[in-house]
Order: sequence, then structure tokens, then C-alpha cells
Amino acid sequence: MSSSPNIGLETLKSYLFTHVRTKHIEFQIIDYGSTPRCRVVPLARALQIAETGKTDGVSTTSPILYAGAPFEIATYGANPGEDHWVADWTTLKPVAGKPRHAWVACSVKECVEGSESYLTDPRTILRRVEESSQKAGIEFQIGYEVEYILSTTGSANPLDIPPTWLCSAALRHPSFSIVEESVDHLEEEADIPIWQFHQEGPSMFEIPLSPSTPLLAVDNLAFTHETIKTIASKHEMHASFHPNAFESGPPVGQHIHLSLSRPEEGDHFLAGLLEHLPALTAFTNGGYDSGGRQNQYGSGNVVWGTTKLLPVRRIGEAHYELRFPDTLTNPYLQLAAVLIAGMDGVNKQMELTITPSDWIDVVSFKPMPQEKREELGVTKSLPENLEESLKALKEDSEVFRKGLGEKSFDTYVEYREREFKGAQMTTIAQRRKIMITNI
Repeated sequence: MSSSPNIGLETLKSYLFTHVRTKHIEFQIIDYGSTPRCRVVPLARALQIAETGKTDGVSTTSPILYAGAPFEIATYGANPGEDHWVADWTTLKPVAGKPRHAWVACSVKECVEGSESYLTDPRTILRRVEESSQKAGIEFQIGYEVEYILSTTGSANPLDIPPTWLCSAALRHPSFSIVEESVDHLEEEADIPIWQFHQEGPSMFEIPLSPSTPLLAVDNLAFTHETIKTIASKHEMHASFHPNAFESGPPVGQHIHLSLSRPEEGDHFLAGLLEHLPALTAFTNGGYDSGGRQNQYGSGNVVWGTTKLLPVRRIGEAHYELRFPDTLTNPYLQLAAVLIAGMDGVNKQMELTITPSDWIDVVSFKPMPQEKREELGVTKSLPENLEESLKALKEDSEVFRKGLGEKSFDTYVEYREREFKGAQMTTIAQRRKIMITNI
């Protein structure tokens, strides 16, 4: 009887056949606060890990995913066990500017007190949510708009780039060649299609990624972030995806495009999104310094329409864009929460009771008049900060607790509460110094 093939080892060897200079593998995870964490494994050891199929080849003290919330003063207690970093060899990609390095996305298996589980692992949770949607007959395509600001390494200010939107003069700025280098690597070496790239605003660039299935989309997003940062660093620049990286810079977002394979379910999905939108901000804008980005659209109301000045924009029959998310939450958890909210509308066949909005006053940020809210059927407002988002999430916890899993849900809420407590003991300057380095 022949033994079953070792898919992981075969996948790794296939990659090495076309990337013969590879000597080291960068194992990467992303914690609950969206900080990428990495361990570099020599190739010989990586081959051993793939060959045995065991998960303990790379391990750390548990819990690596949520041990230290941003700005937390006290150290979070360690579990009596360890976390295993389990490589998904199908995600292997060459690292920009380092031909001897490859990157691989990992899931985290918690091994604590004799039990082993992936209950708090963001990649596993997103995969499960995606599979659940498929069982309901719905496939998703997800596209990200990657916005970022460039600055000289060590500078407290972004680059001085022409301060207008989509300005041709920005293409002649020396920094644009750094953007092009990132795009070239993503397309030619990493097989990540790019739809376009441009200057998005003062000191800011944008690279929209081609849509793909949910887990692949976030894996590609994570690698894109690493590529942009690595290439910028090579040129003594720093790239930041933080929503409020600089006092003088523009706010940075992470727009999410989402389309359903069954257009007839589009209204139900949208209804679910809108129903849970206040609670969802705990994931889409989950950082203490998310800065109320969700309130920059639709004057902070739970509304939708066809313009880019609303929190949820309908582009096609079953194609939506979430305009307000940022990068301060683990992207796998963030997208999982978005799909959970929308699919609740599909599963319950929710009716869309809010009519499309034409409210576009985002310059003065004047509140929407009550008569306008009544005309549109608007009954909810969006939270203005992390504390309010967590309150909304606790009040609307059932669907997210079920979709994410009880342990992951409770862990995430506790993590954000620790972040909120720690952040109140710091200044914005201190927080920027900590977060800009990582995000």
C-alpha cells in the first residue's frame, strides 16, 4: 500500500525548484492588534518541518496572538503551554530585495494544558467563515485598496509630495519609483495582480489589489504590506498604513470591496451589514487611534448609497465597498466579522429597510437632520471611538460570538479593553511612535 503524498513537502519543493536561491523562510503571523510577527527558519529546518508534518517546528510561549495589547503597561500573563506556527506552504512567496528569503503565512495552534486547538487563530476563523458561506451557496470575491504614507526614516513628517489628489506631478516625484518597484515585485514575482496605482492624496499612495477569494485576499494583503515596507526601507524610507500616522498627514484607510456570487441575495447581505454596522466597527476600526474614521462618512449614520462619501457604497447589484475600515485590527478577523454580519442578513432573509442616501456633507461634518433620517429610514448611528464600538459589540454580540467562536470573541473584546486602558495612560505622540513602526 502506498503512503499518501505529503502535500506540504511537495508544495515547498515545487517552490524551491523555481526559486533556487532560497535559503531562509520567514514564518509570519499577525496578532490581534494587526502587528506582523515573524520567525526566520533556515531552509534545511523548513524542509524537516514540512517532511514530518508536525506542527511544533516553530513555537513560542502562548499566547502570541494576544499577549500584549498596544500600549499595555503590564505584561499579560502567559499560558502554561506554547503556540505552534503552522505554515500554509501554498502561500510561499519571494521576499522583495532579499532573493535568499521566502515568506509564508502561518496559522497558530494553541497547545495549552494538554489541549490543542485553532480556536483563536484568525486564519482558521476566516477559512471557517468562508466555508460556511460556501455551504449556503455563496462565494465571495474580496478586493482591497491599499493606502499608505511614505516618510523619510526617522522623520516625524510625511514626504512633501504635491498636495492634491491624483496629481500627475506626483509621478515625477522620486518616491513614485519606490511605489513602482513594489508593484513590479507583487505582479512579476509574487503573482498578485494589481488593478492600478496612483497618488491618493497629500503624501499618500494607493495600490488596489485584484479581487480574490477571502482567505487568499487577506494573505495577499499581508504580503503586500510586507513588500511595500521592505522596499521602502531599502530606500531609507518608511511606509505606514496607520490611519493617523502623522499629525500633518492625511487619514489612511483600507477600503474593502466585496461581491457575492448570487446577486439575488445582495439586498439581504446589505441589510445584515447595516443591522450590525455599529458593532462591526469594533473590528473595522478597532484601534484606540482609529480616529473616528467611520464618522467621516454619512455624518456618522448607518446609511448606504452609491457615492463614495457614505460608509457603505453599492457599486453593482451585489458589489459593495466598505469605505470606513482601517488597518488596526487583524485583517483575517476583520474580514471574518464583515462576512459574518452580512451572512446573518442572508441566513435570516433580512429586508432592506434603509433607502439609498444622497447625504454627502462630509466637509462641515454637520449632523444629518432628523427629518432626513426619518425619510431614509435611518435609526442607528455609528460609534465615535473604541469605547463606544466595544459597547455596541457587547450589545450585539450573539451573531459575532457564534461566527467567530466564543473563545476568540471573548479574547478579542478583552484584548481591546486592555488596549483602551493602556492607551489612556499615553500621549498621541507616544502611541504614534509605537504603532507607526509596526503598521
